[in-house]
Amino acid sequence: MSSPALHPFVPNDYRKRVLTAVERRGGPDASDVFELYDIPVESAGALPDDVVAARIDEVWAFWQKHRDHPKYRVLVGRLVAEHETRSAALRFAAARAAQAGVVAARREVRDAERYRLLDSAIERLQDRYGGIPTSKRAGLDDVGAMGGLTPDEVATRLRRYRTVDDGASTPQPSSTDSSNLTDRRLEQIDELLGEFNRLRDEAPTPTLFGLLLLTLDDADNRAEVQARTESLSQRARELGAGRMRAVIDELLLHVRDVLLGDPATAAAYADAMTGRIAEYLRPRIRAAVLIEDELLAEDRDFLRQEAIDRGAGPVGAERLIGSIAAEFGATVTSGVAAGQTAAAPRRDWAEPLREARGMLREGRPVEARSVLKRARRLAGDDVDAGRQIEAVADEVGRAIRDAQQRWRQAEADVAAGHHASALETLEWLARHASDIDILRTSGPGLAEALANSRRLLDAAPSDVGAVSPAGPVSAERTADGSIRVSWLPSPDSGASYRVVRHTPDGRQQTVGRTAATELEDGGSLGVDVPVYEVTTIVDGRHSAPVRSGETLEQAAQVPGRSRVPDPDLPPVGGVAATADRVMFVWPPGVTEAMVVLRGDEPPNAPDDPRSTPRKVTITRYELDGGFVIPAELTRPCHVAVASCRRDPAGGLVIASSFGADARAVAADDRR
Repeated sequence: MSSPALHPFVPNDYRKRVLTAVERRGGPDASDVFELYDIPVESAGALPDDVVAARIDEVWAFWQKHRDHPKYRVLVGRLVAEHETRSAALRFAAARAAQAGVVAARREVRDAERYRLLDSAIERLQDRYGGIPTSKRAGLDDVGAMGGLTPDEVATRLRRYRTVDDGASTPQPSSTDSSNLTDRRLEQIDELLGEFNRLRDEAPTPTLFGLLLLTLDDADNRAEVQARTESLSQRARELGAGRMRAVIDELLLHVRDVLLGDPATAAAYADAMTGRIAEYLRPRIRAAVLIEDELLAEDRDFLRQEAIDRGAGPVGAERLIGSIAAEFGATVTSGVAAGQTAAAPRRDWAEPLREARGMLREGRPVEARSVLKRARRLAGDDVDAGRQIEAVADEVGRAIRDAQQRWRQAEADVAAGHHASALETLEWLARHASDIDILRTSGPGLAEALANSRRLLDAAPSDVGAVSPAGPVSAERTADGSIRVSWLPSPDSGASYRVVRHTPDGRQQTVGRTAATELEDGGSLGVDVPVYEVTTIVDGRHSAPVRSGETLEQAAQVPGRSRVPDPDLPPVGGVAATADRVMFVWPPGVTEAMVVLRGDEPPNAPDDPRSTPRKVTITRYELDGGFVIPAELTRPCHVAVASCRRDPAGGLVIASSFGADARAVAADDRR
């Protein structure tokens, strides 16, 4: 009899199916070895040891390649560190079979927890109707989704129960008429609001009315909208040039066109936003009224706040909740029992719950967990309160697990001398889990660890010299107000680059980490272009930093492998230049080029240390109608263009010389 075979290991499928799920649940502690190594638990004992060993090696190799992945770096770093311990139980059939039994039992417990809400709703429907009413069937999908179940999993669960035809019809969602407002305009507004929210560390702004600190209740108050628009416009003019100013200016254009233009367009926009809020509330209201056919006061208050958070006003939120509840044949209770006039529903738990949500948004999940304990005590046996509290508690728990995992990764990076990686992780903790010190009983706190990491990174005696630095760094402000930072690549394979912004007041802030040779900074709102520092990182080791404005001769010269040019790259030809643009003919198969600019004389080679190099992709070239010469460079200036390609490790390789027709002069004919 032949042995069972494993399904092929597909890296992209593994990343989406396994890593994403493990990251969402909070890390390896919320998973098991069979999931992590992509081995089916059902056939684990029957698989040959050599087949399992080959799969372990495939997964191990995948982890090694993804240690610098921007999303999974912390998770993969921990998996790599714990690989030997985790994989030991899988390498031999007897131990593997015993482990499979334990894991199967744990998965059953985990699945039971996922089905808890659904089973509870089914049990109550059974008690009330003697089965599952057809009018309630769709609502069970919404209940299952709250526990992370798919509609197919809900349908499978319901096969064991009797269906009762109660003759009721399922309410249909109401439609929203926004015919006077194009979908493309709505998409543009959503994209700009999304970027506006990412540039700020405050509560999200869901609508154009929210941008003006108004709600949908104010949609008809054009005078107030006009006054708020002028006030925001005045404040925007006080901002320095930058991405935030550009985003606000574009949003103000939409405000004037949509909210202050044709009244029908303003009404259509308000209806579209109300429709979105209704779409969000509808499944939640259906789940809330599924059993008792009424919306309890506690649920109503919670849903009203959810609607207000999404841009509705208090009046509109109440009206919307009432109309949706009526769609499902449910009433909305006022919270006052018959014959009582002063008794109001006890919601002592609501205030600490709101406080916990605020702490989580501010990056204090440990304090939020403590406040949730108080909310649980005040809620007592209130089922509806418990549901709301546990939803926030799950989010808080994930945040804390993620923070603890990142702290362990930072400690491991420090121990290994990878100070650049450690500093990046600690800075993330300072933004998203600044209260992690509460969980620590020994060792340095977060502030001390940050200071130590910065000091060690500055000294870095063990790292400097191990990695070759990047080439000259340049920074220029683009037309949209952001700053594009670019540099020549390090000759070391597998290099990534950490970009830090230095402000005139002496502060430093990490802009990002990338394997490319350029990065856009949308967070610098000042008028002047700040100094940027680029550090090359390879396997946690780092180079000496290179700052914008330095040439290779000014930057710290670190022994390393010399840059190896590629003499076989096809040359760029047909180079011509105006005062602000460079045009040229792209050779077949070439999608990246290095434009080298120098003021005093023609560049002598693509890596001329006295020149200003800028990489351009064929996509950016086509969008801009050529390569745009930075405005701050003096004219006339000499221009030369060389081909580039990527090596198997993703590094950028530049042609060894310029082609015969690859030079031009940008004349000073600007007016």
